Amino acid sequence: MPRIQQPYYNLHQILLGQYTNGGEFVLSTGEDYVGGYHVLPNEQRFSEFRPTDKSVELFEKKTSPTQDILRYNQITGNQINKYVPPISYQPLPTTDDYKKGKFDRFFVQKRNSPLNTIVEIDGTQFNQINILNNPGINGVLWNKIQLNWKIGKIPKEDANYLNQYILQVSTPNFPGIGDFLQNTLEFYQ
Repeated sequence: MPRIQQPYYNLHQILLGQYTNGGEFVLSTGEDYVGGYHVLPNEQRFSEFRPTDKSVELFEKKTSPTQDILRYNQITGNQINKYVPPISYQPLPTTDDYKKGKFDRFFVQKRNSPLNTIVEIDGTQFNQINILNNPGINGVLWNKIQLNWKIGKIPKEDANYLNQYILQVSTPNFPGIGDFLQNTLEFYQ
């Protein structure tokens, strides 16, 4: 496939040295792009921190349906984007959960904004997270985690320690979960 030629601009006109952790731009192949990029005055984005022979055009990742897609869906009765946003859920442990001394909690967070987008969801939503455009939460956009939360049957200090520990080991893959769940004895009886 021929590479798109960058228009010429003076270096001082180009926004240089930008970086993306992913989730914002894709290559022409549809592959997610992670790395340095620069922005031309006409709003085109190209890979590399500054223009080089290796620079390729980047395209903004579209995550919500456009008006054209919505209209197409309406006319054809089809639905191109079957993903749904996560719906916040407040868990309530059951008597059986207390007999076991634990229960599972489910969380998602937006990959491109991990610290501000943690949402607790129910198990049904968690099980429907996918990357195949099936009904459910978009697994490309949302990171997920399941925590085995201690709520009883062991001493309070042990439950506190174990819940703190699970948050600590989960933080590298799920940033901010420890700040989101500050009460490690939540639901303990």
